[in-house]
Parts: sequence; C-alpha cells; structure tokens
Amino acid sequence: HLSPRLRGLCSGAQTRRKMGREESKQQAKEAAAAKANANAAKKVARVDKQWEQGAKDTSKADAAAAAKAAKAAAKAALKDME
Repeated sequence: HLSPRLRGLCSGAQTRRKMGREESKQQAKEAAAAKANANAAKKVARVDKQWEQGAKDTSKADAAAAAKAAKAAAKAALKDME
C-alpha cells in the first residue's frame, strides 16, 4: 500500500501520461486531416489540368456510329419488305 504522498505522485504521473496520449491522438488527427486536405487539393489540380486540356473530340466517331446504325436500319427495313 502506498502512502497518501506517494499515491498523489503516482496519480500525477498517470495524468501526465494520459494527457500525453490525448495530445498524441489530437496531433495524429490533425496530421491525418492535413494529409487528406493535401490529397484533395492534388486531385482538384489534376482534374482542373485535364479540363484545361479539353476532352477528346469524338464527333467523327459519333457520326460514323450514327451512319452505321442508319445503314443497318435501312438494311433491316429492306429485309422486312421482301
């Protein structure tokens, strides 16, 4: 059994260790939040860069696909007439 004086000293050490853990947790949370913010900023910058370059022009491919679909529809219509 500890004397009241020693008990007081031990509880102070435990309190200091506990506060150290709490501060450590808080610092880890802040570091994680800062890392997440940095990653989000990188992602936004990457997406903005892609938008600046512009999307690939697919108008020719779209026109070719539409023409092919129209040709197939006309061919199917001719088969139905026979």
